[in-house]
Amino acid sequence: MKDQLLHMYMVERKEMTKWYLKLFKRLLNSTVLNSFVVYRQVMGRNIQQLSYRIQLVEGLFTKYARAAEVCCALKAQKKEKFSVLLPNM
Repeated sequence: MKDQLLHMYMVERKEMTKWYLKLFKRLLNSTVLNSFVVYRQVMGRNIQQLSYRIQLVEGLFTKYARAAEVCCALKAQKKEKFSVLLPNM
């Protein structure tokens, strides 16, 4: 059953030279499928897998996009402080 559900959303379709990338993508895809099954059982909602995947990506993006912006801003501030302390040679 798992293979039937994953077949529509295979992320490792492309031929890869690195076996560990293919393994990582397969495990990530299986994890998303498992979370989908648990979500449907716990919430009792009959949601389609594509809708769930879109909601998952949007939720992760909104949660972590702000943190990434703050991190990049802090790195830029540190770089500016270093450039003031260390002149170009």
